Amino acid sequence: MTLSTLLRPFRSLDFQMPPRINYIICMFIGKRRNRSIASVEMVQMQLDYLQDNNIPLTKVTVVCNLDEAEHYQIILGNMKKFINDYYTELEFIPRLNQGFSYRAWSEAINRELESNNDYDYYFLIEDDCLPARKDFIDVFLEPMKGKVCYVCQRLSVSGPKHAGMSSGILCGKASRKVYDKMGSVLRTTAGLTYASAQHDQRYFLENLIDMGYELTDCSHLASMPFYEKFSDEKVGRIIEYGDPDLPPVLIPIIRKEYWNVITTTVYDEIWERITKTTYEGAE
Repeated sequence: MTLSTLLRPFRSLDFQMPPRINYIICMFIGKRRNRSIASVEMVQMQLDYLQDNNIPLTKVTVVCNLDEAEHYQIILGNMKKFINDYYTELEFIPRLNQGFSYRAWSEAINRELESNNDYDYYFLIEDDCLPARKDFIDVFLEPMKGKVCYVCQRLSVSGPKHAGMSSGILCGKASRKVYDKMGSVLRTTAGLTYASAQHDQRYFLENLIDMGYELTDCSHLASMPFYEKFSDEKVGRIIEYGDPDLPPVLIPIIRKEYWNVITTTVYDEIWERITKTTYEGAE
């Protein structure tokens, strides 16, 4: 019996490999956070969540924005359990804190493409955010159709159309085409001020838009709680965007010192539901 004959029963089956996804976390240690390890603890929560729920990722990249080079050793020292034994490929990339999360994401993506390590998707997220449901990747992928290349939590139409809540999923094929033509997938600056960060938030996806790609969000598929800090950084509030009748897809990680002073708007039960969803392991 030939090999062709043996394989004949399997030819009608539709084998589909899971998408290759690089989950990119931007974290920060520096003066703005009083050099605390709060960011390390928040990233540990993310890494634990991904591993405990066996989220189907090809790689997790942690880009470490630093004010001072020695802070990188603090990060590595507290991440030993993940470095030594993690369920998928894990890489830590240190860099000076220039351009905030947008520049960090950009450099991580460009680094992979420069090395011909292409992925089907890049999931972009910050350290103070946490997936709140096991199918969160599917929620972001559902609107990825046609010319859509980026699905964020919530679009903003204040000024140019942009990712008002920036975390989201980026198409790898579009990224490759943009990188090959423009040398960078995302359009960012190396600014150090909040004004430059606000500029980058509005324009970091413009290279993709200039090549005919489109942006959308998944706010119709989930609630989108957003933590807004007040100027004294002691009190904040949760504002809920998206569909409040649906489970949240990502939630802000509020540091413990904020928990007893947090106020909520729109729905008083938001905070209780968020903490139950995340910290009691609800689906």
